[in-house]
Amino acid sequence: MPKMFTAAAVCLLFLAPPQAAFSPLVLRTRAFHGQRASPLNVLRDVTDTRSISEMNPDDESALPVMDHRDLDIFDLLLQRSIQGLCQQKQAAGETVKALWLTRFFNHTHLDSGKEWHSVLGMRVHFTDYLREMFRLPGHDFMVVDEDPQEIQGVKMETVEPAIVAQSLVEVVNQLSQQWIEDLELFADHDSLATRKRMTRVRKYLRTKLVAANAESTDWRHIKPTIAAYDRTSSLFLLESSRKTADASALRRWNADLLQKTTTLLALKSLLKEMSQGAMKDPQFARELIWLDDFSRPWLAELTSISTADTLGNPSGDPEKTVADEMFQAMSLRPPSIVSETLVDPPGIAERLYGHRETIALSLAEELRNNTAAKLADVYRDRLERSYQLEFQTSESS
Repeated sequence: MPKMFTAAAVCLLFLAPPQAAFSPLVLRTRAFHGQRASPLNVLRDVTDTRSISEMNPDDESALPVMDHRDLDIFDLLLQRSIQGLCQQKQAAGETVKALWLTRFFNHTHLDSGKEWHSVLGMRVHFTDYLREMFRLPGHDFMVVDEDPQEIQGVKMETVEPAIVAQSLVEVVNQLSQQWIEDLELFADHDSLATRKRMTRVRKYLRTKLVAANAESTDWRHIKPTIAAYDRTSSLFLLESSRKTADASALRRWNADLLQKTTTLLALKSLLKEMSQGAMKDPQFARELIWLDDFSRPWLAELTSISTADTLGNPSGDPEKTVADEMFQAMSLRPPSIVSETLVDPPGIAERLYGHRETIALSLAEELRNNTAAKLADVYRDRLERSYQLEFQTSESS
């Protein structure tokens, strides 16, 4: 018996907010200085995907909280591939396929990325998700127009999960290559030489802007300098540095998520370094206390949920990312005394830049070396399953 969808039901699902897609998920709230709370009560990644359907969504104790510890670059890659493919299907008028894709393992909250822009969101791991999708048989759906009297409005649509999975693999490969380029560019921009050069450029433009503002109040004389200063922001620098120009909205949002990912992992790396050094050096111990206190709200901000029409930064500046604002806040903090020891926030920011540069290069190398290997595992499982089915068929006959 084919499943039935009405046109109204299809539309309502895509219009529903992401919080209504699964339960329980707390509504977005604003914490201090307008910062959003991190996404709570999203299912933690599950290795055995078959056990997901057996979990009771009303039992909060069975739904572990997902936070920055669940971040994985390949899960993020798959998440953005799902959202990108869903957007393509919707644009092509293939609403049922887009609906089926987001419903697979209950990922309706992701939609096409319009309402769920976050580094977190996958319920299952990269390999498990694709492996299970390749295993499923085809599904027939009966699509009915809103007016039940119009028999001409009833039609059948078939969704082949294996074909959808293959489309996802193609998007994964495409995004992987883009992300490798962007991560290497992010690493170059975090290098000491590039940061010093951009500091000189920004200082020159600020001086020019002050002089232009003093000489004339005509907006036309000041606007070019402001535009030039805006082009020194991290995402503009990234877009202008690519080998092939690509200023599409989708790639811009992906770059924002990559920057959040590298910043979050750099914070964790520096905190780990300080905790190891704190055993021998009191200076590390004091810096660890300071950075742990400073980073706690920013960890929530870096894993927050925002919409695709904003970068989701606290100030609302369209040219600044959350990571940019975090580094700015850290660099502007004055030195402080912690347990009779001087802590220098700008110095800590410099070390954090170094960690983020290393993390970006590491993630680029991981994508370059392991994307094909992970997909090969999925195809190997598919091939072995085909052999098993053929063997069972021959045995039964």
